[in-house]
Amino acid sequence: MILRMQTHEIKITFRSVISIAGLFVLMFSTFGLNAQYGKWYRDTTFHEIEFKKICFQEGNESLYAKGVLKEKTIIDGYPCYKQINMTKDGHVKFFILAEDFEVAGNTFRRDTKVHFRSNRDFLIHCLYEPEIQGYMIKKENYRRPFFMGSTNFQLYPDGKLKYFNPAEELLIQDVWCKPSAVRGGIHLYHDSKLKECTSAREQLVQGVLVGKNFTLKFNKEGKLIVAEKEKVFK
Repeated sequence: MILRMQTHEIKITFRSVISIAGLFVLMFSTFGLNAQYGKWYRDTTFHEIEFKKICFQEGNESLYAKGVLKEKTIIDGYPCYKQINMTKDGHVKFFILAEDFEVAGNTFRRDTKVHFRSNRDFLIHCLYEPEIQGYMIKKENYRRPFFMGSTNFQLYPDGKLKYFNPAEELLIQDVWCKPSAVRGGIHLYHDSKLKECTSAREQLVQGVLVGKNFTLKFNKEGKLIVAEKEKVFK
């Protein structure tokens, strides 16, 4: 496989266009979410679960209902409270932990947000810096005003770390990686080998000199296959 090492000087790259487009989609989905659902029903029971309020969306199995629970409730084995999203058959798709609890073999504190993705991965948002597989992960204050949503970190279905934004720069497999939510965090293969990261400094990686902020990509065998720096806005 040929290693590509290049610097893009264009002002706006294809990746940046996709990122901007994704932001508009996220804004639409965030601020237009209520328009997708019907009216709110208050003091309602759904699948024997008591809600302060709940609304429904016809024809969408993955986000059929969203609501606010009356009290801490065990759903699919998880202690949930406050906001929740459920499928039509009563299974949880998104919830907030009502107490410290284990999710896919990892223990998280109360108020951690958990999303079940369609590919069975977990999307997690923590108000503190959790430690997963020895890595300290940057916290995400989802309570802040105008929070637009983000990919705090992801777990494979069995709980192994898939993607995260580290709390500080760190060394993984002899590669210095930096926290970079804008350029992209750290991606890992299922066997925990490094898949992609942003270079934290000028360094030699497998005999190749790469600069700070270079995007580095590795194949499943651990070989560096891409080293490039994109100047999104010159």
